[in-house]
Amino acid sequence: SVWLDCSWLEDLQFEESQELTLEDVEKIKAASKDAWLERRMVTSICPSLYGLDHVKQAVLYQMLGGVDQYARDGSYQRGFSSVLIIGDPSAGKTTLLMYVARLVPRAHYSSGVSSSGKGLTALIGKDENGVMELRIGAVVMANGSICCLDECEKARSDDRVALHECMETGKITVDKGGFNTQLNAHTAILAAGNPVLGRYDPYKNITENINLPVTLLSRFDLIFVIRDMPDPESDGKIVDRLLAAHRGLPLVEEGHDYYEHEFLRKYIMYARRLKPKLTDEAAKQIKQIYLEIRKKSGNEDSPFTLATRQGQALIRLAAARAKLHLREEILKEDVEAVWALMNRSLQESGMDTETGKVDIDTIMTGTPTSARSKMELILSTISELEKEHGEADELELYKHLQPQLTEYEIRDALFKLTRDGVLFNPKPGYIKRAKF
Repeated sequence: SVWLDCSWLEDLQFEESQELTLEDVEKIKAASKDAWLERRMVTSICPSLYGLDHVKQAVLYQMLGGVDQYARDGSYQRGFSSVLIIGDPSAGKTTLLMYVARLVPRAHYSSGVSSSGKGLTALIGKDENGVMELRIGAVVMANGSICCLDECEKARSDDRVALHECMETGKITVDKGGFNTQLNAHTAILAAGNPVLGRYDPYKNITENINLPVTLLSRFDLIFVIRDMPDPESDGKIVDRLLAAHRGLPLVEEGHDYYEHEFLRKYIMYARRLKPKLTDEAAKQIKQIYLEIRKKSGNEDSPFTLATRQGQALIRLAAARAKLHLREEILKEDVEAVWALMNRSLQESGMDTETGKVDIDTIMTGTPTSARSKMELILSTISELEKEHGEADELELYKHLQPQLTEYEIRDALFKLTRDGVLFNPKPGYIKRAKF
């Protein structure tokens, strides 16, 4: 038998339900009928931060969440979504994350730097008596809510590994220090990261701009890139917003109604409980979008613009939009609105900088189709030289490849293939393929 020794038990979900009065529910239902509801909701999120409406829209859907699904075979599909924001310094990432952490019940804010001592997920340590104990981190504490993770690229490697499982299954497995258990972590991750060189380089792919493993990067439903570009009009509005906040003036422009922080919190709290179902019309629209995009990747040389994970994300986010309007069903218009947002995310993060086309492999594998074709050419050329001489002379390899590839392209591909263990140098000036 299991015994629990504690002073009291607190049902957090019950506590949340008690915060809403009948008057609150009536106001929420009345607001849901507003034709400009979504626009006003987006305007109301972090009003001290000017612009970034598409990012705020994504965060709004994330706060509402989708619907967990359990198939007949027992397989699980998560309902919570994860969003990553990569931005230049002073782009407002931290301000937005801290606002969301205050807005959503049971949400937690943590930093990849400050969490290194206690861990983001779970940590095995000793108490003052030397007894091993399990300490849970921010991701587990935010179970059923959102964990706002700032400077995610600085998180510990152990936390990164644990986040893989958490973001896909909603569980964290602990099997060390005498502990063997699974912790619930149905937690939406809102992460923000800084580019490797301080500023985002538009001439490099996203995997080269942020220090995150591709396996973790691919688990985010939406990825946005925020660049700090000088613009007289927007710069003037940003300064006006800063001055208004400092002087205690209204933060929203005249003519743009917005909801107060407390009402916005209650609305999200109420809408999160809904479990909208997919209608036949919405399912047909999702299928049509998925098949049309995949059809463009029909031949071997075409880049993949959509993967199965994006199809699943489309369903989750469409359910969140249905919750926003307090509907019990997901409509076609929900799918179309969400797809427009997802398409913008793919344009910002999934673009192959060499071809100028969206290639989902840029996020999923870190190697877009254009780069992979070059590596295949190099490997086949090395294979031919190995058949003749047993190994490939680098100078001879460059002579064979330079009509088709530049010296920089060859050097860059050789570096990556050697780093990944596909190639090695048996002696200076020579290359061989590793045997697997």
